[in-house]
Amino acid sequence: MKQRNVTYNYSALQDLMNSHSLTISVLAQKISISPESLTKKLNSQSEFTQDEIRKIVSLLRIPPEKITLYFFTIL
Repeated sequence: MKQRNVTYNYSALQDLMNSHSLTISVLAQKISISPESLTKKLNSQSEFTQDEIRKIVSLLRIPPEKITLYFFTIL
């Protein structure tokens, strides 16, 4: 089965990172990935894993009802 390429809009997540004064480098370190990997994910060139989403949700205190807004908004 062929997988569709979906482009997600992570601008809300980036705004939330900024409101917490979290740079890409700092957030990447906190979720145990490289800054380059996080940049690719935020540019929708790579996908977040469930574990990465879980860690970010915890760090940024994202309520369950807002997870879709931050991680699954399609451009």
